[in-house]
Amino acid sequence: KALEAALRNKRKYPDNVINNQVLGRVYMYNRMYEESEKIFEEVLDVDAENRRVHFYLGGLYVRWSKDQEAMASLDRYLAFDDLSDTERGGALYYKGKIYFNRRDYAKAKPLFEEAWSVSRNKWAKSKLETIEKREESSK
Repeated sequence: KALEAALRNKRKYPDNVINNQVLGRVYMYNRMYEESEKIFEEVLDVDAENRRVHFYLGGLYVRWSKDQEAMASLDRYLAFDDLSDTERGGALYYKGKIYFNRRDYAKAKPLFEEAWSVSRNKWAKSKLETIEKREESSK
């Protein structure tokens, strides 16, 4: 239903940034990654300074296993100086997840620690616990 509504709204209001962000996320959650990327890029065409779309692109690329693109998008997002602690923590979590997925726990751990410290990001805390268990079992 969300996809149908967002597509209907896109036909009526093709440059609506909010609707297109929702549409891009719906595509992403439905694993329609190319469509999602296209919509997010359209948002940037309309609103080049839209910081949130960089976060969404970062999440998309993490899901899509496009690590370099994810890092670039998340770094662009983190460069905004007016992010809330929650926003910053979410981006740090995604960066940590890239390294975690590569099993590079030494690089993932400080990002998860910072995400937890900054925003009490529960997913970062969970990944930290997983890393700590692995460290304990390898001793």
